[in-house]
Amino acid sequence: MKRNQALRLFALSVSMVGLFAAHSNSAFAAPAAPAETLVKTQVFESQPFVIDRIYKSMTGPREITQVSLGQGEERGLMWVLSYNTEIIDTNTGADVSAEYMCHNNLNVSNLPSHRRAIGAPPVRGVPRLFALSQGVMDIDFPDGYGIPVRAGEPLLLNYQVLNLNPIQKSIEVRYRTSIRYVLDSDLEKPLRPLYQFGIQGLKLVEGEQGYPGLEHADPDVHGESCSVGEVLDVSNQFENPDGNTYTNHWVVEPGREENHTLVTPRLGLKQDVSVHYIAVHVHPYAESIELRDLTTGETVYKSLITNRKDRIGIVSAEHYSSAAGFTLFKDHEYTLISVYQNDTGERQDAMASMFLYFRDEGFERAHAARAKQSKLSSVTTQGRQVAACASSFRQTHARQPFVSLANRDEEAIQPAESRCFPQPFPSERPRPLHRQTRWRRVESLANSSLGVNP
Repeated sequence: MKRNQALRLFALSVSMVGLFAAHSNSAFAAPAAPAETLVKTQVFESQPFVIDRIYKSMTGPREITQVSLGQGEERGLMWVLSYNTEIIDTNTGADVSAEYMCHNNLNVSNLPSHRRAIGAPPVRGVPRLFALSQGVMDIDFPDGYGIPVRAGEPLLLNYQVLNLNPIQKSIEVRYRTSIRYVLDSDLEKPLRPLYQFGIQGLKLVEGEQGYPGLEHADPDVHGESCSVGEVLDVSNQFENPDGNTYTNHWVVEPGREENHTLVTPRLGLKQDVSVHYIAVHVHPYAESIELRDLTTGETVYKSLITNRKDRIGIVSAEHYSSAAGFTLFKDHEYTLISVYQNDTGERQDAMASMFLYFRDEGFERAHAARAKQSKLSSVTTQGRQVAACASSFRQTHARQPFVSLANRDEEAIQPAESRCFPQPFPSERPRPLHRQTRWRRVESLANSSLGVNP
């Protein structure tokens, strides 16, 4: 009985060691950048656009086209590491000023379908992966992080032209988007998954208190109400469940404007979340956009905006990128603060959005559960093989108890031994082993592998 138990424990320990080695790619270890030789780039180009006049926000020529990631025979899960767009002169191929960028978005065609395709549970939010705009022309995740997508799944690529300055001569441009990715099957170490969640500043168009999603607000807890504003485009006006009407695209009067928007209901956190990247979207004359923790009174993150001095436009908008990240707490209150300084003497348009990239713990849990089930299935299969092998081994030697191995048919014994043990006993021994001695050797090896003193 002890011999059988020792054999089973030894075989199980060997099987588990092999399984953990084989499935190490499924565990979520410390973030590590994939080897650059594994990283691939896929490029998409828009149709040509002629810019020969002023195009205010959301009024320029646009294109929406369906694309997919994956080249040749590439299949399965892949990880998007970075997303970049540049504007190219179609005649010369030279780079053109980013001032002609209104926005460039990459969306999944259907969020629930996307989540099923990557083997992850549903999440709240919109089906957006990336959003670029003037001053934010690329997103490059910290080492060890990426957005999981399925090769071949339908994606929507959106471009729109912006031109806020008089133009002396028309120009024809294309928008060129480069997406860097790596195949999951090529990875030696796993990446940590991210997904995007957007929050935005709002202006109150109709209603009494501007706390989106909250019917009964306490200023001591929920901070300042968003200010009353004029909607720029009625298509960006909507009624919130709190009974008020808001807009996310408003008019900025001459002078300084600071607007606060409670975003706790929008976040809707059921658990603490980890943030590892933040990109922003604002319009010219913005000075900053800030996420503030109302519970602690501390700034979570503040992006400073650099505007052009010689003409209308944004040079850059700061972003956040960190492998360590920071935590948003489910029981805290948060507000989004935008600051605009309009010195033109004329009314201007404004938006204020912050795109947070959360660590996708739902994806991790789902894939970890599948990996665990795969390990258990493999252990069960190997355990049955070992049991069958051991039974065959006992039956073979029960007919000739205590007979020297030197007098046995080694070729008949060796196949069973190979199936039972990853490292068979050497065929050449200094002296023959009897059956009883052999079982003691098996027990000794089993105890040693399990850390048990005989």
